[in-house]
Amino acid sequence: MRIARVLLIGLSLVLMAGACSFSIGAPQSSTSSKSTSPSSSPNPNTQSSPASSPDSSGVSVTNVRLAKDFTYGDVVNPTSTFYPGDRQFHLVVDLGNASDGTTVAGAWYAIDAGSHRNEKLDSQTYTLKNGEDRVHFTLTNQDNWPKGKYKVEVMVNGKLNRTLDFRVQQ
Repeated sequence: MRIARVLLIGLSLVLMAGACSFSIGAPQSSTSSKSTSPSSSPNPNTQSSPASSPDSSGVSVTNVRLAKDFTYGDVVNPTSTFYPGDRQFHLVVDLGNASDGTTVAGAWYAIDAGSHRNEKLDSQTYTLKNGEDRVHFTLTNQDNWPKGKYKVEVMVNGKLNRTLDFRVQQ
């Protein structure tokens, strides 16, 4: 009886923790040439500020996009508005003059979403290997996303490069 009670309590805690968690997918990086397909065309609603000036190492961010999916090395359905049922947010960062060892990071925040106010949800850093010029990050939620305002900050070599604002709405 005691073992069953402990097992039941443990199982309940695991289920409750999994039901309200945010998680970030493992970053994926790919070396790719720029495509002329419609999915890689800039969308004024999903781009952040213009291309950055190079940092002291010469690397520059040439494009940053949020999207609903990422397939065959490119964004699918670029957007700055997601639905609560969209399970993943995709962030794709394109770089110019990136060298081996360049670090790219994405930090995801809920600004005003449900009960979350200015809350860091997760972050991930990826170190480029020689020849890579694109990094793909995801943020995943097993439940519906709370409606509201979010942002993702992009850092290159430890310095904030830009911030993208996005929304979750019906």
